[in-house]
Amino acid sequence: MTHELPAAGARRAPDLWLALAVALFALSSVLEYARSAIGIDYYLFWATGLAVERNEIRDVYDTAENERVGALYFKAAQQDARQRGAREQGTRRLAAANVRKSFENYSTPLLYAAFGFALSGDYERDFDTMQSFSTLLFAAGLVLLARRLGYSPVATALALALCTMLAGPFIDDASVGNVNRIQVGLLGLSAWLATLRRGAWGDGATGLLLGLAVLFKPNLAFCVLALIAALLACGQARRVVALAIGGALALALGLGLSAAWFGSLDPWFTWSQRLGGLMPNWATDLGNQSLARVLHDRVGLGAADWMPPTFLLVSCAAFAAGRWLRPTDARAQRDEPPAQLEILALGLGAAASVLSTKLAWFHYYLLLAPLALWLMRPGGAGRVQLALAAAAFVVTMTDVPRKLLPQAAFEASLALNLGASALFALGLLAAAQTVARMRASAVAQPS
Repeated sequence: MTHELPAAGARRAPDLWLALAVALFALSSVLEYARSAIGIDYYLFWATGLAVERNEIRDVYDTAENERVGALYFKAAQQDARQRGAREQGTRRLAAANVRKSFENYSTPLLYAAFGFALSGDYERDFDTMQSFSTLLFAAGLVLLARRLGYSPVATALALALCTMLAGPFIDDASVGNVNRIQVGLLGLSAWLATLRRGAWGDGATGLLLGLAVLFKPNLAFCVLALIAALLACGQARRVVALAIGGALALALGLGLSAAWFGSLDPWFTWSQRLGGLMPNWATDLGNQSLARVLHDRVGLGAADWMPPTFLLVSCAAFAAGRWLRPTDARAQRDEPPAQLEILALGLGAAASVLSTKLAWFHYYLLLAPLALWLMRPGGAGRVQLALAAAAFVVTMTDVPRKLLPQAAFEASLALNLGASALFALGLLAAAQTVARMRASAVAQPS
């Protein structure tokens, strides 16, 4: 008797259903948690946007104004809780307002305008909408990244589960209602557009999306500059021109939207003038887990202004170094998956921005996910690199090391930055090697 093997599609069907079940379980779990949080950061964005809409605040960056309006909105939150009745006295709005009795506004005018345009005036409803949107955008961006990197459906679902319900930075971002989930989602969409290689229109659309992302939160400028360095190192200057055109359109659109919400461009001038005074308490804030804070506490680092340009320069130099690096042998290159240089560049830039900032909350480290996915992509790394990247990612994203090691042997901020620094170092090495391989492949192709 002979037994026929099932068709390949039939063999994959259970894997696909399992992947779908894992992904849906992860998303439903984190959405349920997200809607139970109070969102102390989102409350700041929401209340500031509402105050601008109602002309209740003259300068969103003025300390005295922020104290006055913060107190005003705390009283409004108390009144809102009373109107909802005793059964709902513990509203999320009141809980967040109790923490944010005085506003601390450091974000760009476009961020406040973007949240302002989505306001209904009901904090409970608006917060649920924002949490769902942020989580689903993050999931979409992560799935697009994983699939473009060659992850199977099951591996993609596992990556989604790891980066959501098992990732401390994701949980932290959902808890406070910040924007790092949105940022990763935008990076994923940008990387997907860039890797489609649809010519000038595709690169222009990538530049437009990245430009809006930078105006929304400027730390992603590191990603744009790293991408430009990577493309120039590979001799793709025309793509840089298309990116720049898209970026110029983004500037016009972002400034236009901001002016439409605030009534003028004055907030941009005010924000730029006060940019140097942001993060004044970086060396003493208890929630700060940045590398600069670790260096301050351990070796007495007094100033950290040198860190952003240094990390950016090193990132760009890694791609440039690939022009002079001798690639691995041709047979090994043929067995490797597509390089997806754009994803590596965006991920390395995001990692540089996190490691170089003076003030980094735990949720900032969610931006390391794109780089980690690239480093662990199927067929793209040797066993040693894969093991190092996986270990660094677990240390950075999960509480596993803290649970396994005695408290005296585990310092959260130090371990977090060691893991992030390891991913960054692996990314630097990969940047040079990838550019070298791509240039060698371009030379080897017949004209």
